[in-house]
Amino acid sequence: MHGTLSPLPPLIAPFCDVCGPAYDNKPLLQQLCTEALTSDPVYLAGERQPHIQATREVLTEHMPHFASAQFKWIHAADFYMCAAGLGMDVPEPLQPYSQTAIMHSLWRFSELFSCLVRRSLAAGGLLQTMADAMHTAMLTNLDDAQSTCPHFHIHSGHDVTLMPLVHCLTGRRMSEWPAYASAVTVELHRLQKKDGGTEFGVLARYNGEALWVDSRFADTLAHPHEDRKHEPVSHNPRMVTVDAFSSLAAHYDSIAEDALQEAGQVQGAGASHDDAV
Repeated sequence: MHGTLSPLPPLIAPFCDVCGPAYDNKPLLQQLCTEALTSDPVYLAGERQPHIQATREVLTEHMPHFASAQFKWIHAADFYMCAAGLGMDVPEPLQPYSQTAIMHSLWRFSELFSCLVRRSLAAGGLLQTMADAMHTAMLTNLDDAQSTCPHFHIHSGHDVTLMPLVHCLTGRRMSEWPAYASAVTVELHRLQKKDGGTEFGVLARYNGEALWVDSRFADTLAHPHEDRKHEPVSHNPRMVTVDAFSSLAAHYDSIAEDALQEAGQVQGAGASHDDAV
């Protein structure tokens, strides 16, 4: 979280709170995903498509990893995405199957996270953690060099962490598999008002590109009020109020909590995918 508007000092400081979401701390999400992938006719029919079966057979035959491990589409997609990101050559027999492996994995996860409960379980807790951190920062004198309040939070995850997170933020599925080393940043900006007071805005970005937040929660700061000095905020119509972001986070977190209470489980921090995916 940081501010970039002059002349106010930036909110970035050399403090870092690192959170590495574990894959095994969301048993309900794993259960729901596994049930869908192994019993839902939509997924079963998808696996029976001839070009999908052919791709799976070739990958299983030519990728050493699958000689000793269960085939997983997520690992196949990881192989191609990492090779492209690192500039590594893909063995010639596997080159024709890159697009199929990636797009099939994208379809599977997009379908999984089109379910509101599964999407909320995957990203609701993380969104609420972000909103809570923002409110803490807003109550802190972030210009105080002695402040111990973290100004910058890193949440480490994977491509299947980003997919439900972006879906929650925008209300739309991702149309492409996340590129190698992709990132979502959620920025807290401090803004000056005409009366000398301050207010805060939130700007979410995916790989540096500002996101349009789901219109159900998008109370934006693009149109300046009479008591605001900024004209408009950062000249970016995609910045939303803190209340709007907090409402979005609370919406998904409450759905996740209700599902967990019904199942008698406890919410974890990160997104997960089970062996079946």
